[in-house]
Amino acid sequence: LVHRAQGRLDAALRTYERALEIATPRAGLALPAAGAAHVGIAELAYQRDELDVAMRHVTDGIEICRQLPFTQPLATGLVTLAWIRQATGDADGALDAVSEAEQVPASPDLADLLNLVPVQRARLLLSQGNVPAVAQWIEERDLSADDEVSYPREPAYLLLVRFLLATDAADRALPLLARLHVEAAAHDRWGSLIEIHALTAMALAAVGREVDGSEALAEAVRLASPQRYVRVFVDEGEAMGRLLGRLI
Repeated sequence: LVHRAQGRLDAALRTYERALEIATPRAGLALPAAGAAHVGIAELAYQRDELDVAMRHVTDGIEICRQLPFTQPLATGLVTLAWIRQATGDADGALDAVSEAEQVPASPDLADLLNLVPVQRARLLLSQGNVPAVAQWIEERDLSADDEVSYPREPAYLLLVRFLLATDAADRALPLLARLHVEAAAHDRWGSLIEIHALTAMALAAVGREVDGSEALAEAVRLASPQRYVRVFVDEGEAMGRLLGRLI
């Protein structure tokens, strides 16, 4: 998780693979940690758009995690499965997977950073065009573009940014993105910065600052390319596609 926060997908993958090696003895049943390792590898493969690899690992991981009392990897696996299905055009299957993830017990006190399901469900709904449902979720969470930001709630504020972009309020998203950038840069969270730069590019383009938007996107691509990030761009849809085309 630390490697991923730092944007070091190669290092994270090596750690997951080592964990999987330890947890999968040549004789006997896989140890419980194998489930979490499979799910982690699936998340990385998804980010790199290696969807077949991601599906194989998430399927194995979910199967193992269903047997565990430690439910967080199971919920994460189901969320990852939802995004794989969404990426392959199975919108209904994506909602089914994230709905199942909602049924996995989790403490309501966990931060968004650790309890991915609520934010990821809202983001999936937004990607499918269900803006009213996301507006209600944001209201229930009492999220505001004027809030002070923190790392534990970063996923929720990135969702708020996407909601503001979807509702033609990019001007309100830009100050929030600036605060998220300061917070992530202060702790060298390059993984977060890639996403923040990409969303900043979209917000700048939406308010007519296309040159600035291209510079922000170029920085996102510069940070993302060595570690082969893909879905951080692709999952933003046609608007991001147009910006990438302009940048190229």
